[in-house]
Amino acid sequence: MKPYSILVTGVGGQGVLFICQIIGEAALLEGKEVVMSEVHGMAQRGGVVTSTVRIGAGALSPLVARGDADMLIGMEPVETYRMLNVVSPNTEIITSEVPIVPASVSISGEVYPDVNELFSEAKKTCPAFKVIEAGRIARELGNPVVANVVLLGAFAAAKTCPIRKESLLATMKESVPAKALAINLKAFEKGFESVKA
Repeated sequence: MKPYSILVTGVGGQGVLFICQIIGEAALLEGKEVVMSEVHGMAQRGGVVTSTVRIGAGALSPLVARGDADMLIGMEPVETYRMLNVVSPNTEIITSEVPIVPASVSISGEVYPDVNELFSEAKKTCPAFKVIEAGRIARELGNPVVANVVLLGAFAAAKTCPIRKESLLATMKESVPAKALAINLKAFEKGFESVKA
């Protein structure tokens, strides 16, 4: 059986690496083999960040070949769209609805692409494409920063998720500071419910 390959993409400051850390540690908690990598853009905060997690026997390299991704978690619509070259029609995609317009686009007067058009194109590539209102959910919880954890909860509810929800929660309880744990657990549950509903 081939390893389960996860791509997580967004921009610096969105918590891409945190999500991958939780996924990787939860898989290790279950005794699974894990290989991870990360790629930063020109600037850590605001630049592109993509990370991979490969889970299972035979996961020797963190690289995900074109068409080999089982799951794509996108924290920013354009960055999700940019990753369509490594997915296949069988890939599950979970993405946030919140665009982060780069300063260079705002300053130059360029126009950020229409999010609905991006999502429409993505659905043509991958029928298992789901937009999670992570930004809205996080704002309703009182902290926009936990949008990444909303997406982590959505991942836990995905049909192909190779990790038990309980393992992800146990890892979060070990990794998240006590003062931020309650809101993170709520964000996770809201994300989980958004897929299961």
